[in-house]
Amino acid sequence: MARRPAQVLLAVLLVLSLAGGAARSAPVAPSASAVRLDVSGARDALALLQALGSSRPVDEQQIHRLLATRPYQVLLEYHSRLDSTVTANGLAEMLSAVQRERLFAARGPRLGRMHAYWRWATGQLPLLQARLEELSDPAVIERAAARAGSALPPYACLQVTVYVLADGYTPAYSTSDAIVLDLLQIARTDRLETWLARELHRIGVYSLFPRPCPDPDTGAALDVVAGMIQEGATSYWIDGWQARPRSEDVAQVQAFLEGVLEATLTPSQAEQELARLLAEGRGPLQRVGNRVIAALASAYGDEWVRAHLWDPIGLLRSYTRLHAQPDAAGLLPLFRTHRDKCPGWF
Repeated sequence: MARRPAQVLLAVLLVLSLAGGAARSAPVAPSASAVRLDVSGARDALALLQALGSSRPVDEQQIHRLLATRPYQVLLEYHSRLDSTVTANGLAEMLSAVQRERLFAARGPRLGRMHAYWRWATGQLPLLQARLEELSDPAVIERAAARAGSALPPYACLQVTVYVLADGYTPAYSTSDAIVLDLLQIARTDRLETWLARELHRIGVYSLFPRPCPDPDTGAALDVVAGMIQEGATSYWIDGWQARPRSEDVAQVQAFLEGVLEATLTPSQAEQELARLLAEGRGPLQRVGNRVIAALASAYGDEWVRAHLWDPIGLLRSYTRLHAQPDAAGLLPLFRTHRDKCPGWF
């Protein structure tokens, strides 16, 4: 269920940019939380797959009706941000090509991979029906939500829908208020609860952060810091991981933040550098974030840290006061001349 490096890379900044809670200097009142399961996208996909696998021409209106539903609007919103070729028309053409058994690589590898999985799925309806039964277990969602909620402050907002649908490119992913599970690719469910708890916890932490900064360079750098704290919190409380970062890890994070703040990195350079920092979920960014959370939890207790997750800069400041290793004091001065651009974060 791990994302590919490019998807991880974009998701850190993308989901933070979608989170957008109101700017504040203290936590707000508790929000009602609800995590619900929606398998309508999977059921609709199975009906369409049955039609695509038949000898009769598919009703194109059925394809467009499917793509107009909320689950597939979530799919489109996610993929189109990562690949401009993934549009409603592009998906409709891809699905029409499934029945005609034509290759579909002209529009890019993302739609090409989706096409291959949908073609495979037309002959796998019994398997997919059985798989849907496993993915439809509400008890898994309830346990995952309880695990995530136990590691969040009471005012975190978990208004999330878990969609089971047919994707064909990414097995599982999350946005600001949705989690998507791909019926076509998730063959094992034994680790699903932990993965869901991890994603729900990330979304809950995102809900605490200040409103995204309007200044693009400062905002991107603050998003990286927030992502570092979020990844640290999730890996520490949900995964039970305690990293051992080195001073070189902090230096890499610092160099990247400097490049983002000063706009000296091209988009491709920024992607490459952030990919190195993320390194499949256990890179320098996660190691430093995990160490910050672990050191603060040891010094002040879990509840204190959770109560301050809304304030990533404040947590980083508190960590530097501990004089813990590795030393991260060099990160804060980077923002000294940028504070006025994003007062909600300071």
